[in-house]
Amino acid sequence: MQRQPFVLEQLEGRALFSVVTPDDVVPVIATSTVQPIILAAASSATPLVGAFNVAGKYTHPLGNPDTGSPYLFTGTGKTSLLGTFTLTGQIRPPGFIQSARASGTFTLTNSKGTIRMSVKGPQQGAGVIPPFVSYTILRGTGAYANSTGKGTITIAASDTTRKFVFKFNQTS
Repeated sequence: MQRQPFVLEQLEGRALFSVVTPDDVVPVIATSTVQPIILAAASSATPLVGAFNVAGKYTHPLGNPDTGSPYLFTGTGKTSLLGTFTLTGQIRPPGFIQSARASGTFTLTNSKGTIRMSVKGPQQGAGVIPPFVSYTILRGTGAYANSTGKGTITIAASDTTRKFVFKFNQTS
């Protein structure tokens, strides 16, 4: 399998990551010497280790412009610790306020449980998706009941296609 370098492509004034979708990933069979390391890492309280991408679609229903209308996201991703998972959630940018922060929540779900996180964007103007947000894991269920962690999510989204790519990077 040939590895493709990570690059940024411009799309409607926003940077879009070139990524491999979960359907394009070739399964990797672990050797017996690697398996114990994977099992030990799976029991970690920080399940979002390393950089990974989530891709999907979003909607932006009309709402009260004074309070900011939310962007609703649904997508999928895959990591070595979580396997394949879905992401659902929302980001609410500031309304007609000179400068404020977008905020929201995301939930990652797989067959072993869920991870719920809060997100906060940088100071920005009204109504647009921020270029990045910081996340903090709030709680988990099932295998992720004791999950902790913080990091950043770089956001690339197209107003035309309503598709997005999130690049997660855990910082702690």
